[in-house]
Amino acid sequence: MTPDESRSGGDTLVYWVTATIPDAEVAAEYVAWLEAGHLADVIRGGAMSAELVILDAEDPGDSRIRVVSRYVFSDRSAFAEYERVHAPRLRAQGVSKFGPSRGARAVQFSRCVGVRRFGIEYP
Repeated sequence: MTPDESRSGGDTLVYWVTATIPDAEVAAEYVAWLEAGHLADVIRGGAMSAELVILDAEDPGDSRIRVVSRYVFSDRSAFAEYERVHAPRLRAQGVSKFGPSRGARAVQFSRCVGVRRFGIEYP
């Protein structure tokens, strides 16, 4: 088995977007935007599933909020198609609503992609 193969019989891709948000008010706006359609837009763009996770604070003194959007794509080519066709428009929407124009209240985005190797679910 090569590092790119999945034990479950494919190269299912997982794509995470982590948003680091300066305060609770902006976080509420951001989460509402995701739930009102952005997550569904990514599914329409090729993802098989989407989920939203609000992370616990790493440091009790840190008022920033981190939100992870996690998407699963059937394979690398489905993700590549999403990135080529849909991601530029969807990312631009997020930047226009939550990006640098907000100054100190801007959301910082980071992205990562990985191949799902193994998963277990409780029946």
